[in-house]
Amino acid sequence: ELLYYHLSHLSFFFSPTHPPFPNAYTHLPPSLQQMSTVLLKNNTIKSTFNTNPTIYSAQKNGMNVPYQSPPSVYSHADYCQDELHRRQVENTTVYGTVFSPDGGRYLVACSSIGMICCWDMNGEDRSEDEKDASEETKVDSSTSAHKRRRTIGCLSEGYWGNNKKRHRNDGRPILRVQVPGITSQTKSRTLYDIKFVRLSNDNHHLIVSGDVGIIVYRWSEFLNHLSTEQTTTKMITIEPVATFHPHPSVSEQSWSSVEAAGGSKHGTGHAEINSAEIDTELNVLYGASGDLFGCYQWDLETQKLLTTLPCSDYLHTVRTVPSTNGGCGNHTVLTGGEDGKLGIWDGKNGKLIEKMDVRLTMDANASLITSDTHNRNNGNVCWGQSSNLWLSNIDVDECGNWAVVCGGAENGSNGTPATAATPSNNGFLTLWNLPTRSMTSGHATRETLQSVRYNTHNGTILTVGNEPYLSYWSYSKANRVGRTRLNVPSGFAIALNDVNGVICVGGSSCFVDCLANEGNCAFSLPFS
Repeated sequence: ELLYYHLSHLSFFFSPTHPPFPNAYTHLPPSLQQMSTVLLKNNTIKSTFNTNPTIYSAQKNGMNVPYQSPPSVYSHADYCQDELHRRQVENTTVYGTVFSPDGGRYLVACSSIGMICCWDMNGEDRSEDEKDASEETKVDSSTSAHKRRRTIGCLSEGYWGNNKKRHRNDGRPILRVQVPGITSQTKSRTLYDIKFVRLSNDNHHLIVSGDVGIIVYRWSEFLNHLSTEQTTTKMITIEPVATFHPHPSVSEQSWSSVEAAGGSKHGTGHAEINSAEIDTELNVLYGASGDLFGCYQWDLETQKLLTTLPCSDYLHTVRTVPSTNGGCGNHTVLTGGEDGKLGIWDGKNGKLIEKMDVRLTMDANASLITSDTHNRNNGNVCWGQSSNLWLSNIDVDECGNWAVVCGGAENGSNGTPATAATPSNNGFLTLWNLPTRSMTSGHATRETLQSVRYNTHNGTILTVGNEPYLSYWSYSKANRVGRTRLNVPSGFAIALNDVNGVICVGGSSCFVDCLANEGNCAFSLPFS
């Protein structure tokens, strides 16, 4: 580096185009002469010529006459802002990922920095030869994912390392949307959940929830900014259709007062919404919140709060049960959170149907439970006497008859660290039959499971947790049938393209992992 510094300055004075005296290069050692020539030829030190304040361009009375170029404009405020943004991006956690409803052309994700990013997964910037080759290799849905790789849009040969051509921006998002009211200085700006929904007007909307409440966007507004000829990332702000803010409970208000007085609590004066769901038949919006009000229920048209579904503790997830195809939906709502209970509600009347304690149910049906650790205590799964199970995520099959529930266990194995002698179960996966409201199968996992998704493309269940793996489970029983190593160290979100089976996983990383088959992680998309 020191040699390059001196050489970059010397090379100007010994420039072949403006030598201060004839045969200037003869005064340099041969090795430096050669290196300087290479640097100048490759324009490696071009910035030295542009920023050097003294440039000898003429001679007067046999002496070089310098002229002064304007000094470079430097803004310390801009530098600090760029540095802050870089650090925030490096520490980004992606909490939500979803494919667009138009065949999964776009991947949309939300994060802990209050930003929504969109990637074009269609690979329109590929050459015509690549497109023709992709068309020739298209096969039906029964063909293995390995043979379908070239038909998956931006998962073209460039991404598989077989071609120098890569996706636009080297995989960077083509659109970054800043949520209104959120800046780099905003403390509470995390976005936890994102999903698409088709409302009664037959238009697709994007539902985003987080510290700002619930924000509803028209997807058509995004499409207006998503140009196929775009080559750089576009940073925009889109006006939402509606915004829903929860009413803070007494505990949330008191935390905010303590923080304002200089205390250690970190209340925000409002409750975050960790998950959102819409009953399109009733035109009702649900939001699982982090306060004692539990699950909020709003009228989507009038934006008025109808009621709350009270829960005893912090809620992580909410799901509506479809009533199509003979399912048992009938406006049923499922909730889960820190109390470890699966809540079943009548969304039409706002009444509780039943709450089922997951741990008690698993312990009472030990014969239906398998375990990663094979360590049992009196026939029950070894959770530890003081352990508490909590529900992190719920998913419902397309018929509305089955639900899969996952979560974690606090103080696994009595709170002692897991060792070979005292293995620890720190999470679980359970399958529930909704018409009978009964658990049919379960598995105690070593890792804490943080997201679950029915994979309708190949008939499996997908989970991610606080280990760098994507797990595949049997559709009818909680048996793990495979795992794929991820680059994301801890996963929080799973997106599935139902058309081609592509899976994207977001988590505690500024990258989103993309998988085209069950065997390997194909590549990762940068969030910024």
